[in-house]
Amino acid sequence: MKILVVSPCSATQKHGKLPNKLIPEDFRSTNRLLSRIKELSDYKTAAAEMYQGKEHKLLLEGIKGVRRHSQYGETTIGWHIISTGFGLIDENFEIVPYNVTNKESDILKDSRILKEDINEIINNFDTVFFLLGKEYVRALELLECPLRVTGSAVQIFVTYKRNKGYSSLIPDNIPNCSVAEINADEIKSGYTAKGVLFKRLCEIACRDGFQVFEDVKNDPQRLIEIVLQDK
Repeated sequence: MKILVVSPCSATQKHGKLPNKLIPEDFRSTNRLLSRIKELSDYKTAAAEMYQGKEHKLLLEGIKGVRRHSQYGETTIGWHIISTGFGLIDENFEIVPYNVTNKESDILKDSRILKEDINEIINNFDTVFFLLGKEYVRALELLECPLRVTGSAVQIFVTYKRNKGYSSLIPDNIPNCSVAEINADEIKSGYTAKGVLFKRLCEIACRDGFQVFEDVKNDPQRLIEIVLQDK
């Protein structure tokens, strides 16, 4: 079984006090971007390690735990991150520090390339966990054109119940696409609930066997149940 996690970047990064981080204008010219990246080459870091947000760190811990497990191999986890500057990037892709908010991000304003990039990889996996914030889901414009799934990949969008209109941004009439809604109070983790949820799922799978991932793939609504029962 091949699992993919798609998560957002975080504003908190390594080298956070660096005064000359990339800014939105740097991403609008290929030559300028390459020049600025060269200036910051000493600070290049793999995306998985660059971001320092609490939720990102929880995902990193959960994924690393699964990869250390003796069952890892037949079941694998890939991880892609939606960067407000660089777009959809693999966890191992090296980036330099940047400062681009969601509101400033050209990636989120015009997500055609982002969506095409997701379409290119999604069918390489059996189960895809989208652990995204509302702005990222809205940018994908799924209601206008759902992701292009040609195989049997199961898409699981994890959202918050308290965010009105969040679930309504995700189609409810296409095959193999489910929404798992978290009550953050039940998870007791506030805005890091998606990270806590997935880390706990990884921990349960490491303890009880990777069949847990198959159980969630077969019935995505069990995701919340499995995690909450284990509290």
